[in-house]
Parts: sequence; structure tokens; C-alpha cells
Amino acid sequence: MAQESSPAPVPQRKVEFVKHSDGILYTYTNNFSIGYTVFDLRLVFGEVTDVTEQKIEVTQRVHVSMSWLEAKALTESLAAYVKNYEDSYGPIKTEFSPMQNPKMPEIPKISPPTVT
Repeated sequence: MAQESSPAPVPQRKVEFVKHSDGILYTYTNNFSIGYTVFDLRLVFGEVTDVTEQKIEVTQRVHVSMSWLEAKALTESLAAYVKNYEDSYGPIKTEFSPMQNPKMPEIPKISPPTVT
């Protein structure tokens, strides 16, 4: 009878995070888009910067590409964080009623003073 061999233990290593000399890029996002190739996944994060009756303007802030393996790890990590948040604070609302931009008041016309 053959003996089963267990895999060798993976050595635990300290992870050191090195900041770029210019610091870490910080940005806010309330919009994202996803693109991909057979090799990797691309995330483009942006911010809605203007909304009118004719258009919604999104300023693209940062583009992140990652391998599919890293994307899978990110997916599982995000799901765990969202679950933990909802377990603590309740479900995150994902359906919203549309909201109209407020009507701005008319700006009064100011006539230049008359010279006499």
C-alpha cells in the first residue's frame, strides 16, 4: 500500500510594503468600468463630475490592470469585507429612486449705473 505524502509546508515570509517616493496615489471613485483580455483584467475608476439633462460626465482617475489570479483573490476579499460590513450594519441598499437636479433660481439682471 502506497503512503500518501503531504505537501511541504510553505515558508511564512514577512511582507514589506514599499511606498513610491511620490507617495501612494489616492483617489475617490463612484464609477468604474471593466475591460479584459485572455491574460488580464483592467479596471478603470472614475468620478461623476457633472450631470445635466444631456449627459453624465465621468472623469477617469486611475486605470488598474491585474492578472486573473489576482482578480479572483480581490473578488473573494471584497466579498468577505462586504459580508462583514452587512453582518455588522445591515444590507447595503442597491436600488435607488432617480433624483432630479434641483432647479436653480434665476440670476437677476443687474443694470450698470447710469451716468448723468
